[in-house]
Amino acid sequence: MGLQFGPDTSTSNRATIGGMIGNNSAGAHSLSYGKTLDHVIELTVLLSDGSEVVLKELSSDALEGKSQADSLEGRVHREVARLAQEHRNEILARYPKIMRRVSGYNLDEFIKPQPFNLSRILVGSEGTLGMVVEAKMRLVPKPKWTALDVIHFDDDLEALRASQAILETAPYALESTDKMILNLARGNIVQSQRLGFVQGNPSSLLMVEYAGDTEAQVKEQVYKLEEVRKAQHIGYAATLAFKPEEVKAVWGVRKAGLGLLLGTKGDKKPIAFVEDTAVAPAKLPEFIKRFREIITHHDAIAGYYGHCSVGCMHIRPLIDLKEASEMKKMVSIADAISDLVLEFNGAMSGEHGDGLARSHFNQKLFGAVLYEAFRQVKRVFDPKNLMNPGKIVDAPAMTESLKISPRYQTWQPETTLDFTGQGGFARAVEMCSGMGECRKKLDGTMCPSYMGTLDEEHSTRGRANALRAVLSGKVPKEEFTGKRLHDVMDLCLECKACKAECPSNVDMAKLKYEFLDHYHRVNGLPLRNRLFGGIERLNRIGSQFAPLSNWVVGSGLNRWLMEKLAGIDRRRPLPQFAGVTFEDWFDGRKPEGDGAKGEVVLFHDTFNNFNTPNVAVATTRLLERLGYHVLLVNKR
Repeated sequence: MGLQFGPDTSTSNRATIGGMIGNNSAGAHSLSYGKTLDHVIELTVLLSDGSEVVLKELSSDALEGKSQADSLEGRVHREVARLAQEHRNEILARYPKIMRRVSGYNLDEFIKPQPFNLSRILVGSEGTLGMVVEAKMRLVPKPKWTALDVIHFDDDLEALRASQAILETAPYALESTDKMILNLARGNIVQSQRLGFVQGNPSSLLMVEYAGDTEAQVKEQVYKLEEVRKAQHIGYAATLAFKPEEVKAVWGVRKAGLGLLLGTKGDKKPIAFVEDTAVAPAKLPEFIKRFREIITHHDAIAGYYGHCSVGCMHIRPLIDLKEASEMKKMVSIADAISDLVLEFNGAMSGEHGDGLARSHFNQKLFGAVLYEAFRQVKRVFDPKNLMNPGKIVDAPAMTESLKISPRYQTWQPETTLDFTGQGGFARAVEMCSGMGECRKKLDGTMCPSYMGTLDEEHSTRGRANALRAVLSGKVPKEEFTGKRLHDVMDLCLECKACKAECPSNVDMAKLKYEFLDHYHRVNGLPLRNRLFGGIERLNRIGSQFAPLSNWVVGSGLNRWLMEKLAGIDRRRPLPQFAGVTFEDWFDGRKPEGDGAKGEVVLFHDTFNNFNTPNVAVATTRLLERLGYHVLLVNKR
């Protein structure tokens, strides 16, 4: 219909509108579309007492009438209006004057000259005030054409400084990606294939996108930027992308940024505790310079990428949370960064919400008065503290709810396969960070069993979490060879799409091979496995007795037996046995060429030999007519 939802997070192929409302998400095009808050018209919400309310724009009279009601709906309307007006001066003084601020509650929305709409306090409330069950959202026209200018820099601070001049050209989006992300992309199967646009070995890239109604319009904008770039000596090179597939490839690398970082091997992982800080874009170069000094002072490194157009960068220091000293380092970095954010009048949370990692900073950032107002908002909506407690207000320490901590211990099974490249079997499982790329349904192949079932258990992430639960002692060690874990692993098709498409390089097929080895040692091989494991011998016998064997295999009795004994559905078409195998044909053929171009070795499997020899026959004849001498494995 030529429309789209404006905010587009890097997780847009699996994100939900409900989650975006909860976090007040934005994305790469917030320069043009703002945040989710700017697109919410009306929300239907279940309040903590179970009542269903519709939150939408109200006239002054309607607000007055609503506020007088002796119900939870009436009280929340009355209290939010009161708190906003009572703390007007404090709101004006303490709320950061930037677009990318999702910390705290949106009391600032209720002192603006606009109709009262209580849905605005729900957006970004992270499920702490009510449960959204229906949403009426504003859509925007989808651009007919987009194009990119990817500018290369030897220094990432130089790139951030250049972004101010680029913003004057009114781009549709402006994003940055640093060297760490690019290096990780080179080690990823899918992302490495998209890096053809990268020239040399840049320390930073700025991805500048323009949108328009015609191809000519966007080209004109890109060429004007190139004039500015060359005149001001911005960057050392630029790649122009006009074709849709070129634009998609560039955005693919940028969107994979988080997943690539999370795929860092070893115990030091990029942890999300200061990843979403935001400041005014003009202050960003100095802010990032100071940010980096703090990281370096703590003997740490981090990846730097994100929305430089709006001053919101995704920065995740690499921390080994299995070590107590590293956990203390994380707290120290967070405290220092929160001081820096306060100094720059910025926000700790520019997109992803406060959660368990950042909520405890809200009193420091907003001051005691507004923090108490936040508490009152929470209490009036949720007097029994039922709705996602511990977020935004009254949060525990950031070290209380860690998945990985010094208390996290794993045991290492003795493996048949080699996992030294990942640091062992347990660390290979820990490559899964839970970022959920395997839950996408709109593109790619990963994960086919999730696409078919839409069940978390049958996603790559679900299987990794199940393995992690066993290895970390959350469930008994004996479950490693138990039926329940087998059920979780069973629907993995071993297609290796995760190894190719997961930015973190999770190889669930290899993990499943290892699991099955342990499982079958304890539980034995079922008939089904023995049949498939001995398929070459069965095919050889079947071929010797064709066509009689085809009649036997296709009979109703055999199909019934195969379903009952081997779990092969009786409706499934079965391969036929060939009376003349490919090897028989090969030995008896007369070559169709002189082999002058050289030798080619043809690897033919049991199915090419005994079931579908026509495929291998056609391949051989083609190669010979092209002038090659064909050799078979183990045959000369």
